[in-house]
Amino acid sequence: MADKRKKVALIIEAIRGHEREVVLGIANYARVSGNWVFYLDKLDPYYHFNPTQVRHYIAQLMDWGVEGVITRYPEEFALLKKKGIPMVSVKQARTGENTFAINNEHIGIMGAKYFLEKCFKHYGFCGFEDMFWSDIRCTAFSKVIKDNGCSISIYGPSKKRMSFSWEKAQKMLAEWLVSLPKPVAVMACNDDCAEHVLEAAKFAGLYVPEDVAVLGVSNDELICEFSDPPLSSIILNGQQAGYEAAALLDNLMAGIQPVDSVINVKPIEVVGRRSTDFLAVEDKTIAEVLAYIRRNSTDIIQVEKIAEQVGVSLRVLQSRFRQVMGFTLREELNRARLNRINALLLDTKRSIEQIADMTGYSTTYNMIRFFQKQMGTSPGQYRKLHSGKVIICTNKSVFLKGN
Repeated sequence: MADKRKKVALIIEAIRGHEREVVLGIANYARVSGNWVFYLDKLDPYYHFNPTQVRHYIAQLMDWGVEGVITRYPEEFALLKKKGIPMVSVKQARTGENTFAINNEHIGIMGAKYFLEKCFKHYGFCGFEDMFWSDIRCTAFSKVIKDNGCSISIYGPSKKRMSFSWEKAQKMLAEWLVSLPKPVAVMACNDDCAEHVLEAAKFAGLYVPEDVAVLGVSNDELICEFSDPPLSSIILNGQQAGYEAAALLDNLMAGIQPVDSVINVKPIEVVGRRSTDFLAVEDKTIAEVLAYIRRNSTDIIQVEKIAEQVGVSLRVLQSRFRQVMGFTLREELNRARLNRINALLLDTKRSIEQIADMTGYSTTYNMIRFFQKQMGTSPGQYRKLHSGKVIICTNKSVFLKGN
């Protein structure tokens, strides 16, 4: 009996956590479709940069009868595409069909939002020069920070700096960290860069997170848990993206060219670890209040309950909070509640009734009334209008950012 399974080559080393998540998503799709067999590349990544070896590899795939390819190296294996083999790239690209488009702006905004909620006044961004995705993350992060009236310093290792020895590069990064006002929140363009920041902070004798709080991107658990202290990071929807990449390839192998063949990779949330476990508020009572609000963001919190929790009279607490933060405790509670509702409206497909229940409201009507009073529109209309955008509610303004 002839083997009717589709022969698919995965040319993905899966060295990084995000890549492993993508591979898992591809595997999930293959289980659902039930008719794929894989040629999984387990070779050293440097192997692909040898033209002779690449030609040999392509010849092996053709002899095997490959019918589709998912790869991080679309340029190197372009010959397969020329031979009519459908190909999907999981390499990040600015534009192009059958490829990944990571929402770098959303990543930068999410990092800024996360740190702003921790009340930092000073910020830094550490990225890679000449990497378009790093630049976009930096620009989005910086804009939100500046729009909130906070200072920011940007460190990007130039090609000249990157040619330095590891020791000298670390020293330069450490000098930059020392020069920043403290406490400072530093977002790095990815987890590798964030780990360098952590090491440079230790080299400089700075405490993490008390002097320097550090946030990465991709949530590579090997890097994040290996780091000292463990690294906070933004997790991406890698498994979903891998599933969509496999579905796209399946269509291409069937001779179907989808109208939209770009796979959008989005950040899901920040996975908080020790490297950012710090509230930049000198007043310990107010810091305790903010932490309490953050821990109980799914509930309807009464100001009287907060005063009881921190052991201060309500009148004293309200006055003290406004003096330290520059806005009222009630405004902070509304902001936290709005951010929770916004996230559920725009990042999930849960019904309005489910969202009301998840945010502690006794009735859906009460949540709708609160939301309409704060935002000037109903939750349903708001979701329809702003679907696919990032909404950040602060005590100064509301930022809307499209994909």
